[in-house]
Amino acid sequence: MRASLARVAHHARTSQAPPEAESERFWYGVAQPFLGLRVLWQQPLLRKRAIAPALLVLAVAAIGVMSKRDPAPHHVLVRYYAAIAGLASLPSVLFANTYERLAADASHVFGFGEATPLLSRFSSRIVRMVQAAILVALGAAPFLFVVRTVPLAGDVLAFVASGAWSVHWIVVEALDGARVVQPHEGEPLLPWFAAWTAFPIWESTPAFCRRIVHKFGRVLTRLSKPWGEEITLVARHPWLAVGFGLATAVLLAVPIANLFLRSAVLVGAVHLRGQLAQREA
Repeated sequence: MRASLARVAHHARTSQAPPEAESERFWYGVAQPFLGLRVLWQQPLLRKRAIAPALLVLAVAAIGVMSKRDPAPHHVLVRYYAAIAGLASLPSVLFANTYERLAADASHVFGFGEATPLLSRFSSRIVRMVQAAILVALGAAPFLFVVRTVPLAGDVLAFVASGAWSVHWIVVEALDGARVVQPHEGEPLLPWFAAWTAFPIWESTPAFCRRIVHKFGRVLTRLSKPWGEEITLVARHPWLAVGFGLATAVLLAVPIANLFLRSAVLVGAVHLRGQLAQREA
């Protein structure tokens, strides 16, 4: 345990390229949110951008709780925590432009060069949120259906698969939030979780079955287009993504603190994305 913590501390201390060893890349991924937290604390401009969304959620939750009279203090506390939990996803939608400016500023702080924030529109964010929800539901549905048919261990396998799928999308969304350039135009690439729809085995199946499978693959490909680059990065660097995803999931599960830690995760994702871009270039 002490050696693992030392590895995380080493990678979180300074900005550095990903290590070559796959096992070490896991700890490198774990360290990225903590590196983001350190840099966020050290940079006044980044702190200023990060604190407003969190304070708004806390203030709105407090106003909502104070508007209801309840003599029992523990009821007030429970309602306050419940209100914060319900509003936790609000900043990512309402303050997306603030986070996009934060990503651009963090890119400059890490030495990746000047970057222009994307400044997306509110309507496009709503559309992407709905699109992501549909993609997350459809992408894992065939696999979960299959593993649930396994005798005895079906429910356990489905639970593990759902957890892994959730971690995957935590990483994809974090890397997407760290984007400072527009996605590449052109035909979308077949995502890794839809690769099974292109297997040659389907050519030997009945025509109606083949059409359904290929159509399903095209639907997943179109839905995943906005996150194509992030999905590819996760597939190319699985151990790094697992470490980053697990650390992010743990940090964002902490009530109240997750409102502030969301910005630290974003800064860490900017560093991770920038390092991977430099490495692949």
